[in-house]
Amino acid sequence: MINIDPIPELKELRSACNEVPEDLADHLTGELFPLLDMEKWTGTIVSSIPKGKVISFGCIARALGTLNASRSVGSIIAAMSDDLPRHRVVYSDGRVPDSSLDLLEREVDPVRKNDGIHVHPDIMITGIGMDDPPFTSLKENQLLMAERPKGSKNGSMDLAGIDISSKGEDHICAVCSTDLQGKVKGRYCYRGRPGIPYVSGFLFYREGPLILPAVRKALDNGTIDRDTLLVMDGNGRIHPRFYGIACQVGTALDMKTCGVAKRLMCGSLSEWESMSDTEEKASVFIHGKLKGYASRNRNGSPIFISTGNRTDLDQVFDTLSMTKVGRLPNPIREAHNEANRFRRSESPSGDL
Repeated sequence: MINIDPIPELKELRSACNEVPEDLADHLTGELFPLLDMEKWTGTIVSSIPKGKVISFGCIARALGTLNASRSVGSIIAAMSDDLPRHRVVYSDGRVPDSSLDLLEREVDPVRKNDGIHVHPDIMITGIGMDDPPFTSLKENQLLMAERPKGSKNGSMDLAGIDISSKGEDHICAVCSTDLQGKVKGRYCYRGRPGIPYVSGFLFYREGPLILPAVRKALDNGTIDRDTLLVMDGNGRIHPRFYGIACQVGTALDMKTCGVAKRLMCGSLSEWESMSDTEEKASVFIHGKLKGYASRNRNGSPIFISTGNRTDLDQVFDTLSMTKVGRLPNPIREAHNEANRFRRSESPSGDL
């Protein structure tokens, strides 16, 4: 067991996560999102590993609050400066990454096995004591946002697809407004910075710092209005805590939202049933509760539709089914194409 000295920023993050004020979008963009620094959290742990000891990627992820962060922890450590003892981080079975072997051999005596070079179990640190694990705070923030009262439902309206295109350090969020017939009514793109790397179950804290300002600017310039249904590339109620990115964006902005995901994050499917000669539908259940629908062209790859905020599942499904072009609803397809087009352009930062 190693104990990490308290990190002041993590105490601030916990405090920010425990607040869900009336001006929630301002609070998130101004107070919470600036504290999202997973590279620093991971680096603090790595710098605390004593010489002659090693720790696993998964152990670091658990210390941060979720094992789901293991892959992102690995990517962060691979990109770290050699000033930090990143060579002391190994796989959960004790196997040493090839890039770490030279430095680690100067500190310990590794063991050669058929599947690679391993460290002796006696030098593996199996626990980390850490105050205010960040993903525990973010999970609490999700649950608090979920308790916020919802507004009334409204009838059918224009749609706006939202999607993000990223390459390296360039990140573009597109908001593309369409009517129910698929006609594009307006486009707006925003270039900015995401929050944490991708961690399953916490997508809002990666994409929210891009989406919230993009949508608010699109509202200000008339690309969309308060009655627009935001169609998110991600989950709504199909989520381990029934509160995915579509729910959080809708709550933060007090707007109607729904989620369209390309893979089933959790839950189980009912039998497929025919909707037409080409379309099939299945229900998504989590712990026996209906949380969404799956839709696919017959024998094709499905998409998973769920509500976010201030919406009805059957109404959302019927509306999006009307707009499908191939596999995806048209608003998502248009936003995806728009985000890629603007990212490849020479547009300046901010408003595009």
